[in-house]
Amino acid sequence: MTKKICTWFDANQVGAIRFEHNTVWACCYRSIPLISNIMDFSKISVSEIIQKRNELYEGINNQTRHECDGCQNLCMKNEAEINLNKINSLILLPFTTCNLRCKYCYLSKEQLGSKMQVHKVLPIIENLKKQNFVTDNFELCLGGGEPLLLDDLPETAQYMQKNFVNPTFKIMSNFTISSKVNELINTLKDLKGICRKTYTSIDCGTPESYKKIRGSNLFYTLIDNLYNAASSGAFDIIELKYLLLEDGSNLSDEDIFGFLDIVKFISKNSKATIWVTIDADYGENRIDADENKKDSLTNKPISDEMLNAAAKIYYVVTNYLNATIWWSGGRITDATVQGKKDINRIISAGNEYINKPKTNSETFYLSRYCNVTQQNQPAAKNVNKLFSIVNEERHKVITILGLKIKFRRQG
Repeated sequence: MTKKICTWFDANQVGAIRFEHNTVWACCYRSIPLISNIMDFSKISVSEIIQKRNELYEGINNQTRHECDGCQNLCMKNEAEINLNKINSLILLPFTTCNLRCKYCYLSKEQLGSKMQVHKVLPIIENLKKQNFVTDNFELCLGGGEPLLLDDLPETAQYMQKNFVNPTFKIMSNFTISSKVNELINTLKDLKGICRKTYTSIDCGTPESYKKIRGSNLFYTLIDNLYNAASSGAFDIIELKYLLLEDGSNLSDEDIFGFLDIVKFISKNSKATIWVTIDADYGENRIDADENKKDSLTNKPISDEMLNAAAKIYYVVTNYLNATIWWSGGRITDATVQGKKDINRIISAGNEYINKPKTNSETFYLSRYCNVTQQNQPAAKNVNKLFSIVNEERHKVITILGLKIKFRRQG
């Protein structure tokens, strides 16, 4: 017998679940709580999670539950091939505390500044492992708040390496707490048999824009930490995200090409695979999926200005950088109808970008990649001075667009 199943529920497919802010959620695409008001994730009952997942699964099939109507993650499958009793992946965001105040964050300032109630995540993983709820190739995707504030990230990675087969340890971090970054690097670089990923959102290309977006002067700290992570071999995949803002504050050529310079610098010095994610913030466009039964979190396409900025990122990354575009965003995602449309718009605009007239600004920035020239618009001179690396006795000096960044040399 075939039944309708969410790919997130089935361990023979995606098999993921999300623990976030005292609640177990069915997935990441709809606001469907399974269990609420959890005081301690490390003591949660797996049997209760399985029961709630089964209730939703049966409700979808007997049409008594409608929260998932129209979702792109639903499919028909032979009932005998469905496994609801385990998960392959846990998205764990157990607290809201953060050291930054990003202006697009959906959390309030009070939540971001709250006292941390969770300091360790290893007991949570141990509990799920003990109850046989996780598969051998288990993936932990860890966020917050800011997960670098946790006390036991190195120990959690070590536990996963010893107790699972080819597991994945992924941290979604702003990557600005240097002492914690270095501690994690020193642990991960020696771990074998575990896939190590990090994901950080940069969203700009200048320190001025970074301060406006993040409320912090940690732009160069972030680049320094990314360089150390990339060059150390501590990560297998480093995902760099650009979130296009609805208010247009990070859509300038200075920000877009400044970001691309960072990607170029990191990828050139990286032992890891570099992914670049293009996404967009929701602004005021977020839809309450419970109430409206939509198959996407927003049905509003990205603006022409956002599309133009995304096209430049797509064009340069796919043609000139040692990196790969990775569509893993929240709004620009292939998991929703509108997300797919926006992806196709970006790819089309990116492929056509080289043939469109360029401003003097674009010609200047593009000249370092592909010698773009327009009639009466000579290519910028001394391009080699725009991006350079000089090794000093104790430091490495990087010049990007005339800005000198000094890094401590490793070893």
